[in-house]
Amino acid sequence: MSAAVAWLASGIALPAAGAPLLLHPAFRPLGVACRAVLAAAAGAVVLSWTMTVLTIARVPWTVPLLVPLTAAQCFALRLALGRRGPPVDGDVPRDRSVPLSAFERLGIVVCGGAVLAAFAAALAAAATSPDLLLFWGPKAEVFAAARRIDDGFLGEPFLRYLHTSYPPLVTNLYAFATLAAGRLPWMAAVATSPLLLGACAMALPGILRRFAGRSEAIAATAAIAACLGFLSHSLEIAGNADMALLLFQILAMALLLGPDVQRRPGQLLAGLLFAGAAAAKVEGLPFVLAAGALFLRTRRRNLPWPSAPVLLFGPAALSLGAWFVFGRRTYLFGWYEGYGRTLDIHWERLPLVLAGIGSAMWRAGAALAWLVPLAAWVVARSRSRGSLSPVGLASVLSAFFVFTYLHGGQDPTLWIQWSAGRIFMVLVPLLVLAAVSGPPASDAAGSAGRKGKSPALPG
Repeated sequence: MSAAVAWLASGIALPAAGAPLLLHPAFRPLGVACRAVLAAAAGAVVLSWTMTVLTIARVPWTVPLLVPLTAAQCFALRLALGRRGPPVDGDVPRDRSVPLSAFERLGIVVCGGAVLAAFAAALAAAATSPDLLLFWGPKAEVFAAARRIDDGFLGEPFLRYLHTSYPPLVTNLYAFATLAAGRLPWMAAVATSPLLLGACAMALPGILRRFAGRSEAIAATAAIAACLGFLSHSLEIAGNADMALLLFQILAMALLLGPDVQRRPGQLLAGLLFAGAAAAKVEGLPFVLAAGALFLRTRRRNLPWPSAPVLLFGPAALSLGAWFVFGRRTYLFGWYEGYGRTLDIHWERLPLVLAGIGSAMWRAGAALAWLVPLAAWVVARSRSRGSLSPVGLASVLSAFFVFTYLHGGQDPTLWIQWSAGRIFMVLVPLLVLAAVSGPPASDAAGSAGRKGKSPALPG
């Protein structure tokens, strides 16, 4: 077995470790493929947390230790949810046994074509990210060799470009795979981007089918896969953490739009996805805070307090908390590195920043990957079927990114050219999800009650 095959095959440990949680009866309506991807996502979050905690405890990493520990924690989470499964009525989509229409088959073909095109671009090195070569890969190699998060390496003054305070999930997972394979095959790391895109395409319809029709779910998945697949090539993100961040963000937002988050299992799953987003990249944290706050505000009358906020934000707090404990104990960092004082805002840069963001998007295929989802949302809103929640989140994140670019003591032009397209990728799935989402489940329940009908919502 080649090192590349072994490196990628080690990823099987993620769904295996997360399976004890996702095998809970409450997740059965999501379908097998969706649960397999969600199990991998949960396993990845808990594995990364475990690796960070073992580093703090000065316990060396080994594959035979990490996998059982991760699986045991996922099993403990399952026990904490109890044995109660979902009610029978209303949980399984009734059109599951209906043959696929020509439109739905076309959507599946588009999904497959987008993933295959992303693989072709990645394996041809046309989408390879310089960030992989600069710090994601080197950090993973050194961590695997040291069998811990190497604070000596991170503290080297000549290696400041490594972004010492960057959250650890991606480097930890790469280090785990490197431990299993014996070395880091660089093309295998590049292949993670299309693999994650494919995983998103597998899981998303299962979540969307909880509140949208099958045709809409497939169409939304195809639109997201096509746009992100194109952008992964145009913006050269293969091998870095952007696609991992997007996977957690997309699945978390889709879950928040459906009825499952009205119960504890769905809230815990959303919390684990939040933790994955927050631990994947720095910009994952504002996503978690904004998405969680908007969700709690929208559903505040239908959620148990304080358990719902704890389940939503607790996993992310634990994940990042362990990371910042490591940073403080090693005197490397206490928080994320900044770009100047918070209130030192250069408002005169605003036209330059907005023009730079527009230019960065335009260079990626005339911004079509953003304009097409925007047009889809506008059309859906004209039919009174859209939801403002994902668009509100997109607006908050956009304002935050612009606000960030207004800081720092240097001309931000190169910084924007390098990063704006990638950080604004999250707007693509948010606009698509807004186009296919309806009112919150609580509103639908109220409407059904006023009409004298009994809504089919999980208890």
